[in-house]
Amino acid sequence: MGWLDSWLSDLEEPAPRPTKKIEAPREPEPEILHVWFQTRQPTGANDAGQVELGRYSVSNGVLHIHDEAGKTIGASYRLRDGDDPRQTAARLAREAWRKSRGESDFNRPLHYQGGSFA
Repeated sequence: MGWLDSWLSDLEEPAPRPTKKIEAPREPEPEILHVWFQTRQPTGANDAGQVELGRYSVSNGVLHIHDEAGKTIGASYRLRDGDDPRQTAARLAREAWRKSRGESDFNRPLHYQGGSFA
Protein backbone atom coordinates (compact mmCIF):
# COMPACT_ATOMS: atom_id res chain seq x y z
CA MET A 1 0.00 0.00 0.00
CA GLY A 2 1.47 3.30 -1.03
CA TRP A 3 1.42 6.68 0.61
CA LEU A 4 -1.54 7.83 -1.55
CA ASP A 5 -3.73 4.89 -0.54
CA SER A 6 -3.03 5.42 3.15
CA TRP A 7 -3.70 9.12 2.86
CA LEU A 8 -7.01 8.51 1.07
CA SER A 9 -8.09 5.93 3.64
CA ASP A 10 -7.52 8.47 6.40
CA LEU A 11 -9.90 10.97 4.83
CA GLU A 12 -13.44 10.91 6.04
CA GLU A 13 -16.25 10.90 3.57
CA PRO A 14 -18.19 14.12 3.77
CA ALA A 15 -21.61 13.81 5.34
CA PRO A 16 -24.40 13.88 2.79
CA ARG A 17 -26.03 17.25 2.52
CA PRO A 18 -29.65 17.27 3.56
CA THR A 19 -31.94 17.88 0.66
CA LYS A 20 -35.19 19.72 0.90
CA LYS A 21 -38.15 17.81 -0.39
CA ILE A 22 -39.98 19.96 -2.87
CA GLU A 23 -43.71 19.60 -2.51
CA ALA A 24 -46.10 20.42 -5.28
CA PRO A 25 -48.34 23.33 -4.39
CA ARG A 26 -51.58 22.06 -2.96
CA GLU A 27 -54.93 23.44 -3.93
CA PRO A 28 -56.89 24.83 -1.02
CA GLU A 29 -59.71 22.66 0.23
CA PRO A 30 -62.93 23.65 -1.53
CA GLU A 31 -65.70 25.19 0.52
CA ILE A 32 -68.39 22.59 1.15
CA LEU A 33 -71.85 24.00 0.54
CA HIS A 34 -75.23 22.55 1.54
CA VAL A 35 -78.41 21.93 -0.38
CA TRP A 36 -81.72 20.40 0.73
CA PHE A 37 -83.49 18.02 -1.63
CA GLN A 38 -86.90 16.41 -1.44
CA THR A 39 -87.10 12.66 -0.99
CA ARG A 40 -90.85 12.33 -0.39
CA GLN A 41 -93.67 14.69 -1.28
CA PRO A 42 -96.22 15.82 1.32
CA THR A 43 -99.35 13.68 1.38
CA GLY A 44 -101.72 15.94 3.29
CA ALA A 45 -102.17 18.69 5.83
CA ASN A 46 -100.38 16.80 8.61
CA ASP A 47 -97.57 15.43 6.47
CA ALA A 48 -94.77 17.77 5.45
CA GLY A 49 -92.97 15.21 3.29
CA GLN A 50 -89.29 14.45 3.72
CA VAL A 51 -86.03 16.17 2.79
CA GLU A 52 -82.36 15.27 3.10
CA LEU A 53 -79.24 17.40 3.32
CA GLY A 54 -76.73 17.19 0.47
CA ARG A 55 -73.18 18.52 0.50
CA TYR A 56 -71.31 19.76 -2.55
CA SER A 57 -68.39 21.88 -3.67
CA VAL A 58 -67.43 23.57 -6.91
CA SER A 59 -63.77 23.60 -7.97
CA ASN A 60 -62.44 24.62 -11.41
CA GLY A 61 -65.91 24.39 -12.93
CA VAL A 62 -66.54 20.85 -11.65
CA LEU A 63 -69.23 20.15 -9.06
CA HIS A 64 -68.45 17.36 -6.55
CA ILE A 65 -70.85 15.67 -4.13
CA HIS A 66 -69.54 14.97 -0.62
CA ASP A 67 -70.57 12.64 2.19
CA GLU A 68 -71.15 13.63 5.82
CA ALA A 69 -67.42 13.45 6.56
CA GLY A 70 -66.60 15.83 3.70
CA LYS A 71 -65.05 13.16 1.48
CA THR A 72 -65.85 13.32 -2.21
CA ILE A 73 -68.10 10.52 -3.37
CA GLY A 74 -68.32 9.34 -6.96
CA ALA A 75 -70.80 11.87 -8.26
CA SER A 76 -69.27 14.82 -10.10
CA TYR A 77 -70.41 17.02 -12.95
CA ARG A 78 -68.67 19.55 -15.18
CA LEU A 79 -70.80 22.68 -15.09
CA ARG A 80 -71.71 24.27 -18.40
CA ASP A 81 -72.62 27.88 -19.07
CA GLY A 82 -76.02 28.61 -17.59
CA ASP A 83 -76.04 25.62 -15.18
CA ASP A 84 -77.22 26.41 -11.68
CA PRO A 85 -74.74 24.69 -9.31
CA ARG A 86 -77.28 24.47 -6.48
CA GLN A 87 -79.94 22.83 -8.66
CA THR A 88 -77.42 20.43 -10.19
CA ALA A 89 -76.10 19.55 -6.73
CA ALA A 90 -79.63 18.77 -5.51
CA ARG A 91 -80.18 16.43 -8.48
CA LEU A 92 -76.85 14.63 -8.02
CA ALA A 93 -77.27 14.40 -4.24
CA ARG A 94 -80.74 12.89 -4.70
CA GLU A 95 -79.33 10.30 -7.14
CA ALA A 96 -76.49 9.47 -4.72
CA TRP A 97 -79.01 9.18 -1.86
CA ARG A 98 -81.17 6.77 -3.88
CA LYS A 99 -78.14 4.64 -4.79
CA SER A 100 -76.99 4.51 -1.16
CA ARG A 101 -80.36 3.17 -0.04
CA GLY A 102 -80.13 0.30 -2.50
CA GLU A 103 -83.86 0.07 -2.95
CA SER A 104 -86.36 1.20 -5.50
CA ASP A 105 -89.43 3.27 -4.74
CA PHE A 106 -91.40 1.49 -7.46
CA ASN A 107 -93.67 -0.29 -4.95
CA ARG A 108 -94.19 2.75 -2.75
CA PRO A 109 -97.76 3.59 -1.70
CA LEU A 110 -99.41 6.16 -3.95
CA HIS A 111 -101.46 8.82 -2.21
CA TYR A 112 -104.14 10.50 -4.29
CA GLN A 113 -105.96 13.75 -3.52
CA GLY A 114 -109.68 13.34 -2.94
CA GLY A 115 -111.78 13.52 -6.05
CA SER A 116 -113.27 11.44 -8.76
CA PHE A 117 -111.61 9.95 -11.78
CA ALA A 118 -113.39 9.66 -15.08
